[in-house]
Amino acid sequence: MLIKEFISFKLSKSNAKSGIRSTYRQILDIVAPKACLICNGLIPKGSESLCHHCVLRYLPRMYPENRGTMLPGFVRWKVSIWYFKEGQWLQTLIHRLKYSSDYGVGSDLGHMAALLFLSRYPHLAKELTPENSLIIPVPIHPKRRRKRGYNQSYAIAEGWKNVLSSTILDEGVLSRTQFRPSQVGLNKYDRRENMRGIYSVEDPIIYTYRLKHVLVLDDVITTGATCYELCGLLNRLGFKRVSILTLGQA
Repeated sequence: MLIKEFISFKLSKSNAKSGIRSTYRQILDIVAPKACLICNGLIPKGSESLCHHCVLRYLPRMYPENRGTMLPGFVRWKVSIWYFKEGQWLQTLIHRLKYSSDYGVGSDLGHMAALLFLSRYPHLAKELTPENSLIIPVPIHPKRRRKRGYNQSYAIAEGWKNVLSSTILDEGVLSRTQFRPSQVGLNKYDRRENMRGIYSVEDPIIYTYRLKHVLVLDDVITTGATCYELCGLLNRLGFKRVSILTLGQA
C-alpha cells in the first residue's frame, strides 16, 4: 500500500515528465493492478474501472429498440443502451462519474455502449461514419463544470470514440447559459419548460459542421427535455440530421 501511495504521489507531481509518468503507471499496474468496481477482479487492458463481464451481466440492456417512442420531427432517432433504475449498478456508476470524479467510469461505459450499439444497431451505425458524423456531448452549466472538474458526457464520448471514430465537438463551442436546479419531481411538461432556451452558440465554427450527422451524447434520458432542447437549437442552426444516444433510459 505504501508503494502504491508513493507512486501515486509521483504521478501527481506537476513537473514530472511524460516518459517518467508512463513508467510509473506501468509499475503501479504491476504492484497494484486495477480492479473492477463491481466484482473486484482484474480488468482488461484499455479499461479504467470495469470489466466487460460485469457490464454485460449487471447492467440491464434495452433491447429490442423501442419503436413506440414519439420523437420531435427534428430528431432522426434515439437510442439508449441500458435501463436506468434506482438502486442498480448503472445508477451507482453514473453517480461515481458525476459526483466522485471517476472519469474512467465514463470512458469505460462509453466504450461498452459503442460496442453494444454496433452489435444491436448496425443499420444505424452505418450512418455514423468518421467522415460524416459529429459527436456533441450535452453541455453542462459552468457552475457544475467547475464543481465536477469536467463534463461527464465528454468522458463518455472519449470511450465511444475508441470504437466508433468520430469528431467530438470542442467543449465551449456550444454552452449552457442558464443554471437550473434538479428536475427530479417535475412532470414532462414542466421539465421542457424548465429547459427552454438554456443553450447558445459561443463559437461560429459550429456552422461548418451543418452537413454532418450529429450524435447528441448524454448519460441518462428521462423525458428527453434536455436533449430535445439541444437538438432543437441544432435544427434552428441548419442541422438536418440529429440523433440522440444515451447510456441510460430512466
